[in-house]
Amino acid sequence: MKKNRLAALTLSAALGLSLTACGGGTSSTPQNSTAPSDSAAPQNSAAAVASGVEDGILTVGMECAYAPYNWTQMDESNGAVPIKNVPGSYANGYDVMIAQKICEENGWQLEVVSTAWDSLTPSLQSGTIDVAIAGQSMTADRMSQVDMAGPYY
Repeated sequence: MKKNRLAALTLSAALGLSLTACGGGTSSTPQNSTAPSDSAAPQNSAAAVASGVEDGILTVGMECAYAPYNWTQMDESNGAVPIKNVPGSYANGYDVMIAQKICEENGWQLEVVSTAWDSLTPSLQSGTIDVAIAGQSMTADRMSQVDMAGPYY
């Protein structure tokens, strides 16, 4: 259940960010430049277990085919990460950057698994992936199957 919650949180965040990006609004207000210190991130196994990431590795499912959010490339340039189930391929894009930030803040390692769109929810339910960061919209049907979080872009 904790994995479903974490997956839902991440998925909802992705959806929200994508909807916000489509809003078209602009702001000239400067953003606060303060950032949390590295010491604020949990670095122990107890924090990882409490979050549902028991092995310290966040396994993220995404299609790796939905640019600019996520895509597949053949090298590790620009911060791309290896795709576990597609040897020699790397994932990159906004969803990958969000996953990297989540892992950085929590002291986890990132593992990306290329997952067909229709397999995201079943992969969450089976525990094959910890979270889906793939821009899925929050529907009543999906929310009855997995936990979902609010938008992330």
